[in-house]
Amino acid sequence: MQYRSIVLVDGENLVLRYQQMLKDGYKPIDGVIHVEDTFVWHPKLVASAGEKDVVRVAYYTTVVGDDVKLRETKEFISNTEYECKLMDKRDWYGTLVPYVFKKNSKKATTKSVDINLTIDALRYAYGSSIEQIVLLTGDGDYIPLLREIMSRGKMVQVFALSSGLNSGINHNVDDLWLIDDEFFEEEIEDPT
Repeated sequence: MQYRSIVLVDGENLVLRYQQMLKDGYKPIDGVIHVEDTFVWHPKLVASAGEKDVVRVAYYTTVVGDDVKLRETKEFISNTEYECKLMDKRDWYGTLVPYVFKKNSKKATTKSVDINLTIDALRYAYGSSIEQIVLLTGDGDYIPLLREIMSRGKMVQVFALSSGLNSGINHNVDDLWLIDDEFFEEEIEDPT
């Protein structure tokens, strides 16, 4: 069954996990787009999970820098494509919607992504136009959000990298998709 879906990407978490896997010796596949500490994406990521009626793919992240850097990052993300498979097997392409928040330093922690993604997810959960909410994250902080979305009768799917995946997520979603193979080759490089 194809659900009318919204995809919300915790870009901060995705980038952190991706970069950790690079350090662990994983080799990226062709087509991965990576901006250190800010952004990682593969255009076929959404299509990998089958047919969906995707309304929007929103990408939430933070960046260190001035207003020009913020604007450039938003522009870069908004020009990044994703691919979907429709029920009739046609390919459909869209561009990411950026939600970029400023942080003061590379090591600074901020909850801007978590808070804004949660607010938006709840808006969709309490509305009637979306049937499925897809989150790209491995962060266990979202477990209460996942439970609330499901209590509203919405389908919940999580895409996550295996690195740093909170084990409790699997028990609080309708589907969990590990997306390592959407970013990395199967065998890891020997770091020695």
